[in-house]
Amino acid sequence: MSINRMYLQLKSALTPYQYSYSQLATETGMPPIRAMALQFPDDISTYNNHTGTAFQFMSGDWLLVTPVYRNESTRSGKWYHRSTKGLCTCVSHLVH
Repeated sequence: MSINRMYLQLKSALTPYQYSYSQLATETGMPPIRAMALQFPDDISTYNNHTGTAFQFMSGDWLLVTPVYRNESTRSGKWYHRSTKGLCTCVSHLVH
């Protein structure tokens, strides 16, 4: 499968998700694309640029968009890995 086809399929798969959050934005004013500090206001590490949160954001409540430079996570938890289509458990490597 070509890389173009792969990303077009991803875009098509995410369209209903983004549409739902866009509708919610018109009703509540909460943007569908959210800074980490907006999504996690109680986590003070999201207010510091040196933690890597300046380069990632939430798309809705469930989709973390982040660049991957190394095989490690910036947030602890269980995440859905898009490439393997499975859950992965990640441990934070950040110093709080």
